Amino acid sequence: MSARAVPRSAEPLDSLAPQARYELRGRAAETYARSVRRLVAGGRLNRFFPDARSLVALFDLLAPSGSQGTHDEIEVGLGTGLPTERMVTRVQADASIAAEACHDAEAIDPTLRDLAAGANADDAFVRRYRYHRALLAHPPPPSFSMRRELRRADPEARAAWLTVTLDRFDLAAECFVRYTILLRHEDPRWSRSQVRLDEDDLEVSENFDNLVARATARDAELVFILLSRVPSITVENVTRCRVGPLWFAGIEAPDPIRDLLADHPGEFILSLPLDRADVSGRAHRNGDPFGLGYREALSRAARGEVDELRKELGYHVRRERKFVCTPGAAQALRDQLKRSKKPCVIYEAKSER
Repeated sequence: MSARAVPRSAEPLDSLAPQARYELRGRAAETYARSVRRLVAGGRLNRFFPDARSLVALFDLLAPSGSQGTHDEIEVGLGTGLPTERMVTRVQADASIAAEACHDAEAIDPTLRDLAAGANADDAFVRRYRYHRALLAHPPPPSFSMRRELRRADPEARAAWLTVTLDRFDLAAECFVRYTILLRHEDPRWSRSQVRLDEDDLEVSENFDNLVARATARDAELVFILLSRVPSITVENVTRCRVGPLWFAGIEAPDPIRDLLADHPGEFILSLPLDRADVSGRAHRNGDPFGLGYREALSRAARGEVDELRKELGYHVRRERKFVCTPGAAQALRDQLKRSKKPCVIYEAKSER
């Protein structure tokens, strides 16, 4: 790839930057956590999205009942409708001490496990023990993790084909996101090796991890461009999938969604956007009725530069969005998306029994 500068946008790449926030307490916090849990569980999140089981666990643990009364409040970002970083960190911090806390509690009272199994265990010490046990059984998602899978290797060509899966809590957007990156790494003599091959073993350098981590805080197309600037790397596919924003009454939302929710109070809509830059794509396609891509956020002149990069690197960009909502909002959402001429997949969350 040429050494030309990567065009930068003057505007945010997404409309998810949160500003104000407010607290839900008691019954309101419980209702919120249970509602979002059902939405996540009903979203049919595939392998390109953040792990559904750990997200469901997070909302179980955020609920006052899930924390056994240890916490009574949930702070929600008005820009996302989702729990703030402080809330996510709170559960993660509790999880980090859960094993030690359970060990210490059992040392104090060896009968604690039997007491905690009782349906009417109202003692605060027992309830906190139950909360820590729940954290161990169903841990929340981490704020950052990276996995690397060696798909194929050619030792003679000193080349490796990798799949990198990176999960993170996006601090700017206050939502969980997963990047799935398919790339080929070569080890030319003039470039420091990012990935070392020893027969079928894979050893990834710290520098490789760092450059991937730095790049993956952006739109999939921009990640594709940034990684393509590394001389030893050829990018094949970058897919970014997010869980959020969550829209309900009082939360910032696109005008059509805000009007819909005003007519359907008490309903929730969880947005699940996907954007992908892929060399195997045949055409650029934006099927997202509410998303703003990297190129669209640029000036007209900078868009021309991106168009040249697209030709040079041979990739196409695809954007889409699916939704999962409470049953009362489903038909109105279908009608709205039909009017936008960008129909999307809509799942209905199951009601609690």
